[in-house]
Amino acid sequence: MIRTLATAAAFTLLASGATSAQAVALSSAGVATRSPSSAPVPTFDDQCGTENDTFTLPTPHAGGTWYQGDDPIEAGTYPGSGTVTVSYNYYQGGGSKSVTPDPHENQYGEQEYTFTFTDEKCETPEPTPTPTPTPEPNKWDTYRMQFRKVDEGGNLIRGTMATGAQFDGESCTRSKQSLGWSCQSLAEYGWMASDVALQGFTDRFATDVPLMSATTPGPIAHCIRIWESQAPKGYVQDTSKAAVCQTGNGWVVPDNDMGLGWELTAGSWDVANTRTDENGGSTVLTLVNKKENAPTPTPTPTTPTPTPTPTTPVPAPTPTSPATPVPTPTPTTPAPVPTPTPTAPATPAPTPTAPAPTPTPTPTSPVTPAPTPTPTRPATSTPSPGPVKPGAKVTTRLVQIDTYRVTSAAEKRRVLAYKKDRRLHYREDREQWKDSTWVIARQTLVNGKVTKTVVLKKGNNGAKARGTKIHMTWVLHSKASVNAPWGSRKNLAQIYVG
Repeated sequence: MIRTLATAAAFTLLASGATSAQAVALSSAGVATRSPSSAPVPTFDDQCGTENDTFTLPTPHAGGTWYQGDDPIEAGTYPGSGTVTVSYNYYQGGGSKSVTPDPHENQYGEQEYTFTFTDEKCETPEPTPTPTPTPEPNKWDTYRMQFRKVDEGGNLIRGTMATGAQFDGESCTRSKQSLGWSCQSLAEYGWMASDVALQGFTDRFATDVPLMSATTPGPIAHCIRIWESQAPKGYVQDTSKAAVCQTGNGWVVPDNDMGLGWELTAGSWDVANTRTDENGGSTVLTLVNKKENAPTPTPTPTTPTPTPTPTTPVPAPTPTSPATPVPTPTPTTPAPVPTPTPTAPATPAPTPTAPAPTPTPTPTSPVTPAPTPTPTRPATSTPSPGPVKPGAKVTTRLVQIDTYRVTSAAEKRRVLAYKKDRRLHYREDREQWKDSTWVIARQTLVNGKVTKTVVLKKGNNGAKARGTKIHMTWVLHSKASVNAPWGSRKNLAQIYVG
């Protein structure tokens, strides 16, 4: 605490021989003083305890001097303790406190200050504990969900609609008031097939599929199940299904199927949740495909070739069995008996030669079955003509097929540039409208291959145009239609498929 004990006061002049001149009393903090005019004022800093107590004397005027008792003291800051008395003396014209002033020339004034320092204990206030907020139940809003198809090195597997991977699945939701689930096939969304096949992933689930937020504890409101319906060309298909539900901590395999009837497992899928704030985050489901092995299985049948079975002439050791230790006990009998016994093995010796014909059955162990794996190879190629197979996967899609006529290299480059990002936006190709025709059609695909195209609508803007034809097929967005190929707001891009 800093205290100033006196303010500037009228300076009282005391001349030698003056009859009634005394210093004017000041009433600052109970200090009786005689004060010079505009006298500097000390400050006293009384802290808790005594270690940090100080008093400060400001710089005096010309001719002024600070005193502590009868000793002059320089301006500055000094440690304070107990009762401290300081005075300020001013001698007009210079001089000393002990010199009798000249009544005509020397005049002086004096101001005295007294302060008593305390020794109060320092109290450290205990910090008020910050109440720990009761944590709110976790919440998860899915900002982004991605389905990825990668190889064993983690690289995205890209291809065409015929050679790339394709996923299928179902999305099921229910309200908190309802006990039943409402499910839809993810195949209804065109990007489920086209995005995964062409670029190896799709991240349009969270933007196109109506989602429900989830809290824990609380009822699960949204579950999905996803699997691979077509493996990329040259890779082994993995048909395991991932069943996950949206909880307050992301998409996880549920503890019970809640009436869905699903197998509760992530299969071979890797499910990674990343929280970005207290309200939710993103989820990535990744499936790894292994490359098809070269006909390594064919050598494995060759290993069990009956060549080891010729080792069945293990009867060869059986002739040694005549040399069994039985003769060793016989030496106790007359010595001539052991001599005929070795001759007896000589006759069994032909008997091992008799097993020699038995190798002839070894050709009968038709190693010819080994070629039987080779018929299995044609079997792997049969899925390609799969449209006729009852187990074939049949899907449909809406497409726009554009035919552009180009008459120069510049026009050709411009047209080919439309497919660079594999997306065609509304009016993006307007420069070619006068030289193009288009149709909206429904295509049927069997195992990813187009088997039927039905034209639903056509436009013949450039039917009479000349030039080289360039055909491009675009898959319409799942929310687009024949009469609104870019959606009702014309903001849904079409996806290039060939």
